[in-house]
Amino acid sequence: MMTMCWNSVVLLMQTKGRAGGPTQPVVFWVIALLAIALVGGALILVVRRQLFAKDADQAGQGTMMESLRAMRDAGQISSAEYDTMRRNMVEAIRSSTPRGKGNPAPPTTITAPLRPLPPPTLPPTDRIAKPGFDLTGAPLPKPPTPPPPTPPK
Repeated sequence: MMTMCWNSVVLLMQTKGRAGGPTQPVVFWVIALLAIALVGGALILVVRRQLFAKDADQAGQGTMMESLRAMRDAGQISSAEYDTMRRNMVEAIRSSTPRGKGNPAPPTTITAPLRPLPPPTLPPTDRIAKPGFDLTGAPLPKPPTPPPPTPPK
């Protein structure tokens, strides 16, 4: 496949264009744009890996808690040590999470019991207007009066 593409590029560079001018500048710019696109794609991949690596570090906190639980269950650490490490990890996560208008702290307790929402009230769809009135109750406009008939000549 690559050989076929390269052969077509070489063939284009050797032939003349329809207008009689060489096609070398066109082929050069096509290859240059393809190279720029490949380099840009590679750059985007590198930047994405760096950005998402930070998220992966934060996701590692969950696996750290699991390993602490396993150590406690296996008897490698005491319950007091586990509680101390768990509190330290929770405080570290809370201090690293920004709090602002758009990111409030999660509620710790529910203050009121949840109730189901009442069903929505929809306007009736079978409204019928009185003759000469629209659905809002306003009178309909009067039809235009036709012009008087003209007498024949």
